[in-house]
Amino acid sequence: MAKPNVALSKGLDANGLSRLLDIVPEAVLAIDQRHLIRYFNKRSEDTFGYSAEEVLGQPLDILLPKITRDNHEHLIDRFAKAVDESQDVTWSPSMRGQHKSGREIPLNSTICRLEIDGELYFAAVLHDISSHKHTELALRQSEESYRELIETSIQGMLIQQAQRMVLVNHAFAAMTGYEISELLSMNVDDLRHPEDLAKIQKRQARLGQIDEYEIDETRLVRKDGSIVWLQIRVRAVEWQGQPARLITAVDISKRKLAEAEARRQRRYLTTSERLAGVGSWGRRLDADESFWSDEYYRILGIMPGSIKPDYPSFLTFVHPDDRAGIDRQRNEFISNGKWFSEEIRIVRPNGDVRIAVAQWEMLQDDNGRPVEISGSIQDITEQRVAELGLRDSEKRFRDIAENTPLALVITRRGDGTILFANHRVEPILGVSAEQILGRDIEKFYWRPKDRKAWTLQLDQETQVDGKPLQMRRADGRRIATRHFLRSAIYDGEEAILGAFEDVTERLELEERLRQAQKMEAVGQLTGGIAHDFNNLLAVIIGNLALVQEDRTVGQNARDMAGSALAAAERGAGLTHRLLAFARRQPLAPQSTDLNSLINGMDDLLRRSLGGNIKIHTALGDGLCLSKIDPVQMENAVLNLAINGRDAMVPGGELSITTSNFEVDKLLLFGEQVIQPGSYVVLSVRDTGSGMSSDVMKQAVDPFFTTKKVGKGSGLGLSMVYGFIRQSGGYLRLESEPGQGTTISMLLPRVIPDS
Repeated sequence: MAKPNVALSKGLDANGLSRLLDIVPEAVLAIDQRHLIRYFNKRSEDTFGYSAEEVLGQPLDILLPKITRDNHEHLIDRFAKAVDESQDVTWSPSMRGQHKSGREIPLNSTICRLEIDGELYFAAVLHDISSHKHTELALRQSEESYRELIETSIQGMLIQQAQRMVLVNHAFAAMTGYEISELLSMNVDDLRHPEDLAKIQKRQARLGQIDEYEIDETRLVRKDGSIVWLQIRVRAVEWQGQPARLITAVDISKRKLAEAEARRQRRYLTTSERLAGVGSWGRRLDADESFWSDEYYRILGIMPGSIKPDYPSFLTFVHPDDRAGIDRQRNEFISNGKWFSEEIRIVRPNGDVRIAVAQWEMLQDDNGRPVEISGSIQDITEQRVAELGLRDSEKRFRDIAENTPLALVITRRGDGTILFANHRVEPILGVSAEQILGRDIEKFYWRPKDRKAWTLQLDQETQVDGKPLQMRRADGRRIATRHFLRSAIYDGEEAILGAFEDVTERLELEERLRQAQKMEAVGQLTGGIAHDFNNLLAVIIGNLALVQEDRTVGQNARDMAGSALAAAERGAGLTHRLLAFARRQPLAPQSTDLNSLINGMDDLLRRSLGGNIKIHTALGDGLCLSKIDPVQMENAVLNLAINGRDAMVPGGELSITTSNFEVDKLLLFGEQVIQPGSYVVLSVRDTGSGMSSDVMKQAVDPFFTTKKVGKGSGLGLSMVYGFIRQSGGYLRLESEPGQGTTISMLLPRVIPDS
């Protein structure tokens, strides 16, 4: 039994297909994807003069003349791609074969793709047309056969004859946007893009004698002016007995758009790498080839493509001290495939040293198998230099900020978020610099109008010098501050730099100074008036006394003189108080033991204050003597005790204390600044209603009183203040509403003679 002429599969012979094909009157053969012959029937042996045993497993070239061998693989590959795009495709090219004797054989062929047992084959039915050339030529001239072929094709097809289109199918009309009636009588060159026309015409002139040729890519201008990209094949034919050209066109616009997009993406990538200072590289594991981008070469300081893009070449640019580290990372990467990043130094050919970050990553296919190594190298020299400069600048800024005597705060402009604060904010605001970060600066201001300085619009220039603003401490206490504000840039964003100091104590001192100056001026004015008025009263009292003693005057006149004398004496007492306030009353100071003075006033105080007031004394042991007028001192203590009684309704406790007091430096005592020295302190404290801060500011003013009309002259405390100041001492008031009042008199102590 003859051996089957097949090398496709065992199943083929079992099905009897090979025996059937052996009796087919046409040559039938099949090749695999490598273009090796796998089937050769009996008719093929007759056509080509070879036996099946001679050709099975041999390249298809054995059956082709030399002139077509170089092109047949390309044509079959194109056919395979067309089949992939449309599964129902056959190919019927005219071709030339070669007999074993070397004789060329004209052939008509029909080629299709077969898949058997998972393997891909191309099967061809070949018809030797040597004896039927004239018949075939006549058939090709048949108008109806061409018309049917063209009109039913899904590809654009037309016949051009004598420089005009004589037959056009609907597919080609759709590609151009013209109606078929418009295309007829037009030359296809009329549709070509002007930039392509000269090149195409030159190629047509060169290939004009060839029966069939292809124009890979050309542009046509559609009716609406848009461009369509076509791949065109031209074949010589006869139409109605005259030479013509059959033109087949495939629309490749989508492919061209994809290619243009790919080029655009490559340009973007190249530009992005250049702007970012990042070079990329890659290496497929199944090929010993690497790729470096242009920026990769530039980072190394060399021209793109000037050296082989591989690891040994790269290593020559790495600083000698860094090579061991990058080698170690590379070896670990090869063994475990884990991504790594390493900062290295690159030494360029000109000696420049650049700082770069090298990164490697393993890419995998859909099944998780490593297929490619991809990496990058980024030049970060400028970034590192900027970071060093920023650290130096930040250090200088912090050194200045932490050593300035002012509190410094930087806020984001627009929303007031605190971005920076130095340590001096803590004693002023009662919160640490760390705790204040991220908070809203507005929360630390008392008045809404004070917050506006930190919330200006972004297009406004902020500049504030010495502006007084009231702030709120963390404990809720109000403080007075002086602010300096400037626009600034902090960490790349618009900000406001604020410097401020607590001036609460300073303002209080200034207020006390103004009060002291006011009292001094009032005292001078009051003293002058009281002195002159006292002189007038002396004359009036003297004359009234003479009238009262004169027996020649009637009783009614003496009674009237007595009333006038009593009023004049009350006026004299008033002037005496005014002179005491003005520190111009005559005093008789002497060394006085204040403890003895207080003990001697016990009965007077108890009678004056009444039974509802409890008196408590705490007299200091070893109390030093003070030089003072004892009579006026008794009057001062009595005045303070009576004021305390009036504040304690219906009753309370009056405490009188004495003590020695040493001052070794300037000390604020009430409204006055005390000079260093030795003093004696006498304090009178009541448990009455107390005074507000506003009342305390006016308490020693002459004629100021909170009592009802007729209940007080408003000169009692003024007289005490004037007497103490005239005696070289100081007065301090301490009081809060509902907490009572303490008035302390600080007097110079007597220095014994040595």
